[in-house]
Amino acid sequence: MVRNGGFTLDGIPARTLKILMTRESDRPIAPSTVDRFLSIPGRNGVVYFGADVGARLFSLDCKVNTRNPLELQDAVELIASVLLDGYGKPRTVKLVFDSRPDRYYLVCYSGSLSPKRMFGLGSFTLPLITVDDPYARSLTNSGSVIWDSAITWSSDIRWGDSWSRRVTGNTTLEINNWGTMIVKPIIEITGSYASVAITINDNVIFDIKPLTNGKLIIDCERMTMKKNGMNALSGMVGKFVELEPGINKVIIDGTSLNADVSFVFESRYF
Repeated sequence: MVRNGGFTLDGIPARTLKILMTRESDRPIAPSTVDRFLSIPGRNGVVYFGADVGARLFSLDCKVNTRNPLELQDAVELIASVLLDGYGKPRTVKLVFDSRPDRYYLVCYSGSLSPKRMFGLGSFTLPLITVDDPYARSLTNSGSVIWDSAITWSSDIRWGDSWSRRVTGNTTLEINNWGTMIVKPIIEITGSYASVAITINDNVIFDIKPLTNGKLIIDCERMTMKKNGMNALSGMVGKFVELEPGINKVIIDGTSLNADVSFVFESRYF
């Protein structure tokens, strides 16, 4: 039998589910595109209005080594218990391939699961579809990277990289986004300041209202700003910032700065 590594679903290895993934499994390089074209009468060709991407579809060819039909049925029911909730509906699970153990996809079961028996070997195709983000994300976020974790040995994280800093004056630092795609971080500021500005790659976000022994959370992906749990967008000037792949120059300045500043994100991968 030709193998193509393996995978885990919600932290459960495929071998624990008594199945093996074969080389015929379909793992597309990128999600399918959702294109926008307009055909104009009297004009050759079409006008292109850009594109987004849809979901990524995985068709994982799996086999169960058994000559016993009861064992085959037990294996299928075991994987069904991972894919379905208590009401029998597909639930969202994390899919991690053994070949990329530092990243995951959020997927759910989509299609049909029909095991076949040939020469005593149970085989079936496991159809999965990504939900929300069709791209992979790092299993470890920037707030929990440690040097004895697997992510550091297969990533572009550098010795000495840090994603938090005590700031008591104007500061310039480097933030490493070790993935291959742009990410929108959560910026957490704990402490005090009269005003603060954070500049990343020439884009800047300000909070012009003071913080005293409190916590400001700027969620650049959800475009929210909360101070001590309350909406603080009225004090925001500028735009929500992003981290490019690789090393990002970050400038933190303001007045009466005495705070811990952290950048929390999961790296993303094509």
